Amino acid sequence: RWGQARALAYLGWLAEHLGDYGQAQALCEQSLTIRRELGDRRGMADAMLNLGIISWVQGQLDEADDLLRESLGIYETLDDWNRVAHAMKGVGEVLVRRGHFDHGLALMECSDEVYADLGHRWGTVGLLPFLAEARLHLGRYQEARAGADEGEAVSHRVGHRWGVAFSLLVSGMATLVQGEGHDALRMFQTATEWFEEIRHRENRGGVGGPLALAAREAGEADLARASVVEALQTGVDLGAFMPVLYALPAAALVLADRGAAERAVEVYACASRYGFVANSCWFEEVAGGPLRAATAHLPAELAAAARARCEAVGWDAMAAELLAEL
Repeated sequence: RWGQARALAYLGWLAEHLGDYGQAQALCEQSLTIRRELGDRRGMADAMLNLGIISWVQGQLDEADDLLRESLGIYETLDDWNRVAHAMKGVGEVLVRRGHFDHGLALMECSDEVYADLGHRWGTVGLLPFLAEARLHLGRYQEARAGADEGEAVSHRVGHRWGVAFSLLVSGMATLVQGEGHDALRMFQTATEWFEEIRHRENRGGVGGPLALAAREAGEADLARASVVEALQTGVDLGAFMPVLYALPAAALVLADRGAAERAVEVYACASRYGFVANSCWFEEVAGGPLRAATAHLPAELAAAARARCEAVGWDAMAAELLAEL
């Protein structure tokens, strides 16, 4: 039974990696049931950790937070500091997805310190791009770029291909906000190739929104639209939160460029209902400000009505609507 629970957990991890979140959740829940029956607290915490990650990828942030914090508590009572660091990283990620960038960064920095104390280099490698991403959204662009470049270099040295890809994504975002659109576009395209190689479709879809913003800056309108569409399609197909949140602000600018100012305001207002977009310095600089400039001609009452229309529309419904339009 213990071996069966362990095998189910690994199958769930593989299903999550391949983007089959429903299957991943079912497998990890089966593993958790067996662990509970056996009284295996470490195994229960492992299953909760996996379920928490699956939940936040699908935008179920409250459930993810509860699961990850419960797993963290169990690891602390067991003095399993390697897993404490891993669960702290997970809670920090959820805080970042909520838009609590400072708190999420602080917790992930604590996780990094634990990994360093343990001499667990692999854990630190997987954490570096997430630290850089949090700093990026706090507006600390030089630190974000330096951290992402370090993450890419270290990941190359140890053969951590996901780390290379995600580091390139964050480097590209920092490069874009610093006005180097063509360099950013190249980085996003390389990140896409790495994610394609490791078959991580959710993260590959997450590149689409930033890539679209860089393509727009480079004057490649068709590429911008196609990248937004691919990101939204990934989000709809997988039920994945982050590809859509990164794509919606880019979609708003694509719509504004096509003369659909009211719809652009509505789409950005939908994205801004989520703290990840609303509290981000990066989104404000690369999308929010440019969108206000592009739609400044829109009468105030029409803009207000457009923002009001999105109040009952969630990220997943908006993604499906935009696919039909774009």
